[in-house]
Amino acid sequence: MAVFWQYWYWYPLVPFLSLSFEPTMVMALNSDLAMPKMTFRSNAPSSLYAYPESLKEEEAQEKKTLEKAVLSITAKQKARDLKKEKTKKQNEEGGSGDNGPDVDMLERTISQASTTEATQNDTTKDKEGTEETITGAETKEPEKEKTFEILQNPSRVTLNQRKSMRWEDTRYQSVRKNNNDGKLYGIIIVQDSSPDQPQELVETKRLDDRGVHGNEPAPPKPFKYLGP
Repeated sequence: MAVFWQYWYWYPLVPFLSLSFEPTMVMALNSDLAMPKMTFRSNAPSSLYAYPESLKEEEAQEKKTLEKAVLSITAKQKARDLKKEKTKKQNEEGGSGDNGPDVDMLERTISQASTTEATQNDTTKDKEGTEETITGAETKEPEKEKTFEILQNPSRVTLNQRKSMRWEDTRYQSVRKNNNDGKLYGIIIVQDSSPDQPQELVETKRLDDRGVHGNEPAPPKPFKYLGP
């Protein structure tokens, strides 16, 4: 409520006013208003009331254009047909029957086609091996999630989670008689059933004020403003 002392300045925070009437946490305090180390039990899986996961941007997968593979059998057949046609034409014209550069070109085409086919077979094998690895990883059964959760003092407790909260600690007892009726939330004053034993308190971290007050420049020396 202290935020709303300057209501005109904190107007955008009006929706948060409901948190002061409906607390979404549980905090146990002893007679010295310190937080003892103790636990609570939530009879629900931790994922049920957990914070929602952050959205993950899906990585855009670039589509790779693969060159069309030419089978070596097809290339050899075309080479034979072309060679026969050239020989027949040269015999009709009375030529020497030398195929020249065309034969060399056909041989290179056949060699390239064979290399492409071998590379394609290797790629297919690698892909099959990768798919088998992924399938093996997917078949691994995930660990079974517990049906309850142990919460430390203090902890976040949502409105829907209140019905699942149960008192777990045996040393500290609430001054309120019944805490398992869906009202185990907010600030709770507890009694120590073993006051002779040393208490373990929750250590609070001091906020670092460097950059807020520590590095501020000193105020200027007194001066007289003459104006324009």
